[in-house]
Amino acid sequence: MIFRAALLAIRDVFSPPFRAVFWKSLGLTAVVLVALWFAVRWFFQTVAIPFFAGFTPDMPDWMNNAETFAGWAAGLLLAVLLAYLIAPVSAVIAGLFLDDVAEVVERDRYPGMPVGRAMPLGRSVVLSLKFFGVVILGNLLAFTLLLVPVVNFGAFFLVNGYLLGRSYF
Repeated sequence: MIFRAALLAIRDVFSPPFRAVFWKSLGLTAVVLVALWFAVRWFFQTVAIPFFAGFTPDMPDWMNNAETFAGWAAGLLLAVLLAYLIAPVSAVIAGLFLDDVAEVVERDRYPGMPVGRAMPLGRSVVLSLKFFGVVILGNLLAFTLLLVPVVNFGAFFLVNGYLLGRSYF
């Protein structure tokens, strides 16, 4: 029974309604991450550079230039932040489209059953934001194992696999 359901699910992944949800989720995730990139960049240009300007007298030459220092710091922060946030942001955005997927599955696989009701957008957004908080906390716990080789990847995939399964179940 489980294997049959898994095979049906794999076959459905390539159907047009599922592809539409995939492309919407992928596009919105990219938009959110790019917006975050510009927000962090703006923060460093408007807050960090003026704060550090002239504040590094006994530092190496590359740190004496506030713009260079802020550029390096912003690049490092963005690389870590965006790599860390890809899974939670995509999970939250994909969660907004679960009703679309459920509607297709109900219509195609269970035609004799009553149709479920879609969740209102406001409630869906609130639940997605709550789940985002749980995902962030779980990933912060996994992030504590960052410097432990092999365990860090296992912890990341274990935490995100559990959370995504919990969300979609």
